[in-house]
Parts: sequence; C-alpha cells; structure tokens
Amino acid sequence: MIRVTKEGVILRKTDFDFENESVLNPAIIREGDSLYLFYRAVRKGNYSSIGFCKLDGPLTVKERFDIPIMIPEFEYESHGIEDPRIVKIDDLYYMTYVAYNGTNALGALAISKDLKHFEKQGLIVPEIRINEFTAIVQPMDKVTNKYFTMNVGSGFLMNKDVVFFPRRINNKLYFMHRIKPEIQLVSVNSLQELTKEFWENYFNHFDENIMLKPRYSQELSYIGAGCPPIETNEGWLLIYHGVYGISGKYTYSVRVALLDLEDPRKVIAHLPYQLFKPANDYELSGIVNKVCFPTGTALFGDTLYIYYGAADQCIACASLSLSSLLGELVNVKIQNKKACSIKIKSIQHLTHNVLKIVTEKPPAFDFYPGQAAEISINKNGWENELRPFTFTSLPNENHLEFTIKTYPSHKGVTKQLLKLVENDEFILHEVFGTITYKGEGVFIAGGAGVTPFICIFRYLKSINKIGNNVLIFANRTKADIILQQELKNLLGKNFINILSQDKVLGYAQGRITKQFLKANVSDFSKKFYLCGPESMIDNVEKQLYDLGVNEKSIVKEEF
Repeated sequence: MIRVTKEGVILRKTDFDFENESVLNPAIIREGDSLYLFYRAVRKGNYSSIGFCKLDGPLTVKERFDIPIMIPEFEYESHGIEDPRIVKIDDLYYMTYVAYNGTNALGALAISKDLKHFEKQGLIVPEIRINEFTAIVQPMDKVTNKYFTMNVGSGFLMNKDVVFFPRRINNKLYFMHRIKPEIQLVSVNSLQELTKEFWENYFNHFDENIMLKPRYSQELSYIGAGCPPIETNEGWLLIYHGVYGISGKYTYSVRVALLDLEDPRKVIAHLPYQLFKPANDYELSGIVNKVCFPTGTALFGDTLYIYYGAADQCIACASLSLSSLLGELVNVKIQNKKACSIKIKSIQHLTHNVLKIVTEKPPAFDFYPGQAAEISINKNGWENELRPFTFTSLPNENHLEFTIKTYPSHKGVTKQLLKLVENDEFILHEVFGTITYKGEGVFIAGGAGVTPFICIFRYLKSINKIGNNVLIFANRTKADIILQQELKNLLGKNFINILSQDKVLGYAQGRITKQFLKANVSDFSKKFYLCGPESMIDNVEKQLYDLGVNEKSIVKEEF
C-alpha cells in the first residue's frame, strides 16, 4: 500500500461575493517554485466563476485575488464555469472547464499565453441530445447498459471532465472527457477538426473511443478524468476519481492508472485499491458529503502533491512518493504480464443469482485465504474486461473456485458469465485483497461480501482452528444467503443471520444497529472483519467505534 499524507485544507471560502458559498476543484500549474491555482469559486445560488491564488511552494498561499479571474460571459455558461484543469502544450496554456447554463453541463476551453489573459474558445464537446446518443450507441454489444440508465431525459448529453494530455502524442492533441459511466478519449491534429461530421463519426465508433472503464468495487458507479496526466518513464500516470454509491449516496475516491505513452487507450496497469478516500471531517461532511475530487498535481523532488476538492466546500492537498507509486504500478504491470488462461471445469448455481465456478489451477499458483483476483473472460472482445472475483477454494487444492454474484438484468460481464459453459476459459490476472486472517474475531458480511470469509473459514476448519469466530451475515432475503448450510455446519451457533426485507422465524430482521451488535457480540476487544457494500461497511464501522472498538482491530474491504 502507498503511504499517503493528508496535508489538510489549503483554501477555504471567503466573504467575497463570488466565493461565499465554497471553493473547490482547482487547476494547478507550476512555474518555477510557484504554483498557480485556478479554482472553482461558488457564490450563493450555485453560480460559479474561476478564482485565482498563487502558492509559494506546494502549500503556502502567497497571493489571492479578491475578484474572479474568469466569469461567465456566454449563454452556454450562463449559470457558471466549473472544475477547471490546465496544461501547457508548446507555448500555449489550455484551460478546460465545465460550462453550465442551468440545464446542460458541457466541456469548454480557454487558452492563454501568460496565465493572466484567457481567450475563450467555446464548447469543445458536441451538443448531442440523449435520445440521439442512445439511438447510435445502444446497439453496440461492448457498451455497458449503464450509458442508457445514467443518461436519461430529453436534454443534451452531459459531457464533463475534459482534460488535455500535456503534450502532443504523435503530433496529435489528445484529451479525455467523461460521458457517464466511463472515460473517453479524443485525438485530433487541430481543434478545428472538432466538427459535426467528426462527432458523428466518433459516436458511430464510440466503443473504440472508451479509454478507461470502472474495474473495482469502489468505482463501479462511474469514473471521471481527474488531474492532467503526468509523463513518466513508465507511462502516463493518470490520477482520476472513482465513484461508488447506494441509492444516490455516492463516495468519490482517488484512483490511479498507468497508460501507454504512445497510445493512451492502452492501459498498462491499474492500482487495485483506492489511493485515498474521504476520511477526515472536511472530506466527509460539506455541500456534497464524502468527496475527494482530484484536479491537479505538482511535483517537488520525488514528492507528488495532489490537489482536490473536499466535500465540495474547500480545497485540500495530499502527498506521496512518486517513485513508490510508480513502483507499485510496475509490480501490477509485471503481474498482468503473468496472466494466463484457465479452463472452466464446472458451473453450479448456489442461489438464484450466485454461481460457483470451478477452474483449472495454474502450476505454482498461490494466494492467501481471503484474497481475490482480477478475472476476464477469454472470448473475443472480453479479454480486457477485468472484474474482481474472490477465491473460495483453499490454496492447497488442485483447482480454483470462485463464488460470484450475478446481475441478470445488467449488460456486460455479468451477462456473459451467465452464458459460460464447461471448457470455456477465464484469463487470470493479478491477485489482490486486504482481508487476511489476523486472529479470532467477529466477521460481518453483507451479501457477496461473505466470499472472502468463506475461504478463511474453510481454511481454519482444515487446520482445526475455527475456534470461537463469529459470522454476522446480512442479506435482503433468506433466498439470498450464500452457502447457508455449510456456514451453519462450520460455525454452529456463531452463524448469525439478519434479513433486511424478509421476516422469517429464527432470523433477525432489520439492519445491523448498535443495539444488534451489543446483543450479539460478547467481546468488543476482538478483531472485527468487515466486507460488503460501502454504505453498510461505513455504518457498521462507525457503530463499532461508538462501542469502543479500536481502529487497529478493524480489518475491512468494501465489496
């Protein structure tokens, strides 16, 4: 894991009219030892302009304007200009931002030669209506159905997070943009090429222009371009935001990927965990809760400073070692190169929506109980669609077993899983996972979050050390309980079920509350292992703290 230092808040709102609501999401560019920070300044009523301050070094505010440096001037941005990013290409500064007119949010561009005077270039993404986009893109097999559930209505397609690469690649300008839920990529010789005909062709080949897709549980709602990419010897370092949420209660965390220097559509490596997420009060509670939204970086020596909007109310900074981060990504890259195909030996339905898939095991392959692997389906067009699946077999067995929850109504990998048969193949990529057994305790799982615990319990049984471990298993209905009889046999009275929707005799009903924990846990000095949906884990973790559980006693993974 990369050590990240939260440097804290560096900029807050003032009483000036243009920023009396909040400041957030800054564009950053370094000139000598100074940083130029162009930030979104919001006045009451959610009207945004661009404010400016200058930093001496990475953290000290030296100068701050009392008026905005850029304000809305045109109809397409009449309600605000938001979330700027900035790069320098050749001798010109490119500042992209979101132009908002009260209804539509679209990427726009302004250019400058001196960082003082900016000339607006207008919108650089197309004004295409949602129904037009759907008609063109929906027939494409490799495009997730979330494009059509997340983009609805009769207005223009929301198209935000426009971020340029900081140099030409093969003589072309490259920029990212985001139509939910994925990040797309545009390359042109000149911005004058961005015509109606260009965009018609672009959308007709939309699946070829998707650069980055959500892969991990904490970004499965959607992702978006964050900071301008950083050129390194290993590739383009992309720091972006990943979003996960239940019922609209989203968490924005900071993620990392490494892209090919000559073709950024080629993803070399993903960091398989969040670089950092909301944890401090200023990140957890604000105008929009639980947000870390990265928009700019600065490098001083080996220390990379990442600037981000925190809870949509202030600007904060985190720092880390660039060489350590690149080293971690290189390790992931090496593991990716070791990917191998494994043949499916059997498929079995455990519940109405959970599969047990048994595969071959590669020679000398190893993992720890509780870990997962990145898996893709070895079929044309699906090889690079990686998803995390947890091992439920034991490390010493001569096969691999995965227990996988499916979503029959979804498009994409889940739908393909339901089509698999014996002798089809997976591609096995890197192994990861933060949940490993650290001693006797209480395991709390939600839904498919039980899968790492299944392997741990099976392992403990195999060495006669199941002990007094307890499993509290939360599900919606009795039919959703995975491997109920086996878990009962393993744990006996220490297997405790709670159902949020069903009322069944002998099963607790409702949600995991402080009172429920007090009634079912006898010793709060033990280890607590948590795995499940993020909202559940956050809620349970808070209750455990209130009950006096030490932070070091909690082992968790959001599922």
